[in-house]
Amino acid sequence: ALLYHCPRTATVKSKTAGKLWVLDRSVFKAIMQNMGKEHHECRLNFLTRVHVLASLSKAKLSKLADVVESHKYRRGDCIIRQGESAAHFFIIERGQVLVTQNDESDARKENLVRTLSVGDYFGES
Repeated sequence: ALLYHCPRTATVKSKTAGKLWVLDRSVFKAIMQNMGKEHHECRLNFLTRVHVLASLSKAKLSKLADVVESHKYRRGDCIIRQGESAAHFFIIERGQVLVTQNDESDARKENLVRTLSVGDYFGES
């Protein structure tokens, strides 16, 4: 409502006595726009260092920076599974991932193929 000058969708009443911090709509909007630009610049700077994207123009990298989404994973989470359809391309922003393949002689066993780190990518094939 604040960013797009729309009517409020709810009423808020104090339950107890309190104290609030207040920002004017124009100040809040300017801060949010500036934060968006800073995040865009950070993503763009990161993407320029990803080897597989090196041949892209700055304009194309900028478009990528506009649309990439950050997803967090915990240690041990399965990000993609061997045999699944490919639907996403991943670039490691922080942390490491283990790439494994099922053992041909024992389907319950996985063999480590490699460890990927910041700037590495997977899911392209």
